[in-house]
Amino acid sequence: MLFGPAPPGVPVLPMLFLLFLLFLLFLLFLLFLLFLLFLLFLLFLLFLLLVVVPASPGGTPPGAESVPVVPAHAGASMATRSAAMPREPYAFTEPSDIPSVSATWASVMSAK
Repeated sequence: MLFGPAPPGVPVLPMLFLLFLLFLLFLLFLLFLLFLLFLLFLLFLLFLLLVVVPASPGGTPPGAESVPVVPAHAGASMATRSAAMPREPYAFTEPSDIPSVSATWASVMSAK
């Protein structure tokens, strides 16, 4: 029995101290097991990185499509381009949604 009465002639405090030391050893053992589990996890990640997902000889990962490269025009540079022209404000608006001139004028006048 672990928590039975102390044997005759043995003081109680040293027995409690020995139980405390046994508990500390158990905690150290659990900490060691946790450390081993962490090392196993790191080895598993290394295994996944090196074995399960190998690098292809071309340097691109498997399944990655190549993006087509479109060559630019020879004359298209920032130096030769002009600024963009402003668009018509209601170019893609339904005619019924375009405000009339009188309504626009009234809203501008009411804001003053």
